[in-house]
Amino acid sequence: MDTDVGQEKIQIKSDANAEAIANPVAALEEQLVWDRVEKMPLGLREEGRKLLYQGCLSNKRDGKLQVFLLDHVLLFAKVVKTKPKEQVKYKVYRPPIPLELLQITTSEEAGHTVDAEEAQHAAGEVRKALGFFTRTSKTSVNPFWIKFVRLGHQQFDLTLWMSSFEQKEWLRNIHEQQRLICAQSAIFEITAVGQIPSKLKVNCATQFDDGKKMAYGTEDGVYLINSLDAKEEPLKVLALPNVTRIDILEHYQILVVQSERQVLYFPLADLDPARRLAGRKSGECCGWDVTFYTVGYCLGRTLIILVKSGKLSTTVKALQACVEKPFNEIKSFRLFKPLILFRECLIPGEVTSIGFLKTKLWMGNSRGFDILNLETLETQQALDPKDITLEFLSKKGRKPMAMYRVQNDFLLCYNDLAVYVDKMGRRSRRDFMIHWEVFDPSFVEVWDIDAGRLVQVIQISKVRLLFSRNLVPIRDTPANTEESLQNFGMFISSDSSIFSLHRASL
Repeated sequence: MDTDVGQEKIQIKSDANAEAIANPVAALEEQLVWDRVEKMPLGLREEGRKLLYQGCLSNKRDGKLQVFLLDHVLLFAKVVKTKPKEQVKYKVYRPPIPLELLQITTSEEAGHTVDAEEAQHAAGEVRKALGFFTRTSKTSVNPFWIKFVRLGHQQFDLTLWMSSFEQKEWLRNIHEQQRLICAQSAIFEITAVGQIPSKLKVNCATQFDDGKKMAYGTEDGVYLINSLDAKEEPLKVLALPNVTRIDILEHYQILVVQSERQVLYFPLADLDPARRLAGRKSGECCGWDVTFYTVGYCLGRTLIILVKSGKLSTTVKALQACVEKPFNEIKSFRLFKPLILFRECLIPGEVTSIGFLKTKLWMGNSRGFDILNLETLETQQALDPKDITLEFLSKKGRKPMAMYRVQNDFLLCYNDLAVYVDKMGRRSRRDFMIHWEVFDPSFVEVWDIDAGRLVQVIQISKVRLLFSRNLVPIRDTPANTEESLQNFGMFISSDSSIFSLHRASL
């Protein structure tokens, strides 16, 4: 009997060793202990999983750590003492870092070696192609180290020391895998389209003339780039203080600008470089003391929604663009009055965001989302108060950001998550929920809103959204889905440059 048991133990150990040799990633799953860190699914038994590199690194505070580079995450662990001949166990020391959210800082000495310089250059190329970049520090306590940074809401950093050879190998292996992930997940591509004048902060932008030209607003006015392809120097065309939003309604030949708390509109001809800086005299004010405004298409009309928010109440004013004539002269522009008042109402509470549905407006406030009927000026809650599965959305500090119609449902986006509801305001797609990594100036998240998974991360420093097109239709004939995807465009700024974010070519 004892002999049989002994043979069984030998067989089990043999099977375990065979699995570890044949599939080290699957074996690693059995070796991990999650006492210190909340367990998270790593999918280590999924087909195609690979262990790319591993090593023992250390620092004074944390001691020796076993670091595993897998094809999708970086894992930090400590070796657990076990009895002789028992399988080695690893206690997970920090939350695993998805490689898309991994940022690296290295010691300056790394930049002086040929291999490391190649690794740094490779990282720069990755950044240009929507990838991941490495920062280089000018000071170091230890000659060679890497600082691993996990971006997002679970952000942390961990600095580990190593030899010169180890540093080069870690950089090379990490960058190679990040490049591969970048190539496989490139939903969007990034292209530099202009330089920002020195010491100026770009707040907003828009494009026109079939995407060939761009106007953007800064702290001292409106600038024009006549040709995105040529990457020419921007030309200042309007002198205005603190321009925070700019829109162009080409069909109506109108330029709309928010300067401080005033909303002004100009004939589009004022963007003509020949008339530069003369447009301030031709502008008309359509709103004073405006908190923010937005432009969209609703009830068969192109509307400009002016929002004046207060703690107790908010005034919402809808202006309709109505004169379809080219305004080349100041006199004709003032004579025809291209904007007329369509609706105006007072909303209880403070409205913090607003947007367009096909026949109504959605509004975000301290209570959540409300729907405003522009025909009757009546409001109602977007969520069904009887649906107890939505009670968690009323959590204090949760801020409504945007609402989008997706097929027959509505995607409600808050500052930390997103869920679907149906047209009655009840929870739909109950297994679906997006938890944003974070609204962070160091990267852009791209999510699959059908699967609810993160599909691309664009690491770029000090990023700011300047303009996005086709999030809501503003044309008389709503675009179909395929056309919307093809025409989707976005401008972002980073440091001293403006970038176009567009669909990747197939």
